[in-house]
Amino acid sequence: MKSKVCIKYSSLVSAAALVSSLLVFSQLACNSTTDSKDQAKAKPPATTKAAAEYVLLDSAGNPAGKNLAWLDMALPLGLNKALVLTIRNPIQQIAEEELDALMDQYKPKRAYAIMADPYTGDIMALAVKQGRDPIDGLDGVILPSSLVFEPGSMMKPFPISAAIDLGLITPDTKFDCEKGVWEFAGKTLRDSHPEETITVSDIIRVSSNIGTAKIALKLGDEKLYRAFRSFGFAQKTGLPLCPESAGILREVKDWDPLSIARFPIGQGVSCTPFQLLRAYCALANGGKLVKLRIVDGGKDPQTGKIVRIPAEAGEKILKDDTCVKMASMLKLATAEGGIGVNAAIPGCEVAGKPGTSQKWEDGQYSYTRFYASFIGFVPADKPKFVLLIIADEPEEEHFGGVVAAPVFKNIAERTLKLLDTEKGKTEGK
Repeated sequence: MKSKVCIKYSSLVSAAALVSSLLVFSQLACNSTTDSKDQAKAKPPATTKAAAEYVLLDSAGNPAGKNLAWLDMALPLGLNKALVLTIRNPIQQIAEEELDALMDQYKPKRAYAIMADPYTGDIMALAVKQGRDPIDGLDGVILPSSLVFEPGSMMKPFPISAAIDLGLITPDTKFDCEKGVWEFAGKTLRDSHPEETITVSDIIRVSSNIGTAKIALKLGDEKLYRAFRSFGFAQKTGLPLCPESAGILREVKDWDPLSIARFPIGQGVSCTPFQLLRAYCALANGGKLVKLRIVDGGKDPQTGKIVRIPAEAGEKILKDDTCVKMASMLKLATAEGGIGVNAAIPGCEVAGKPGTSQKWEDGQYSYTRFYASFIGFVPADKPKFVLLIIADEPEEEHFGGVVAAPVFKNIAERTLKLLDTEKGKTEGK
């Protein structure tokens, strides 16, 4: 039997870092719907005598820290006083440190680093940095579960993988990328790296908007829409974090002639960081849409033993071979000559994609305000994790491959070394 409880969640305190990812704050928000068009801003609840205190543990079963915010979670009765999270404190500390460096260098409004196990959906690290101290001032916090942003080029692998899965194209299929300028539906679509006729693999490598749009035309409106939905877009992830947005993806009946050329390149469609992370988990794990998890279980108050909640099997949405092909193409994006080369790790192949997206303001796209992002998985052929980096309005530079890719590299490289060290210690016992 399960009970639904609202739990005061903790910013995890590790040996040297505070997890400033303030997940959720309001029980009221947990019981209400969030307009996906709004950037939900959460504020801490007033403490009441009725509010129960809960002990939160990290993935190793160690105390996680003080209670700061609300978490809504369905758990077996009797396990609600001590919850075990999926967060790995050593990895969390790495993410915190590298985001601090990003904040110092590019001074964005805020920055996010979220890591997940692609096979279980476990959130291994979740860090958010604000432009000011999140403990002293929470008004500027936008939670990863409610941040709705246009993903830009990070969206391109989904229509491309759908077209491969349906047998419409192969990595070697060629498309005319019009020397970087293409008129479609009365509007001009441009590429930052102009190309003529190139393969699908090269479309991924150089991140061609025109090539991706032409692939989407092969899919057509209905199949493209179904592809986005199959990856979990326009649907809440089910994480017990409130408020959670479902993102923005209009139904086909509401599309205009330009939609099929813009949605595949991450314009006009919005998602949350968790939705994007989950979708890339499917590319990394062989095509299964796993359910993301942040609570791994609880401590039985009678026995003191930790009772784990098993991960749920994901729905198969892509063929194994399609995922192998996508990983191979995404490796090109981080290799020499690729758009995401700054994420490359010596001695380890990275499958990844940078994203640079303009913010929408006053009825048009801004030319001064951007999200700079990078997402990928490593090692590419047998991933240990998927990692997403987002910088909101960085200064001086705004390209994802410049701002976010190096942070991805640093966190990923340090995490791989940590995991190898832990593995060595385990094998040596």
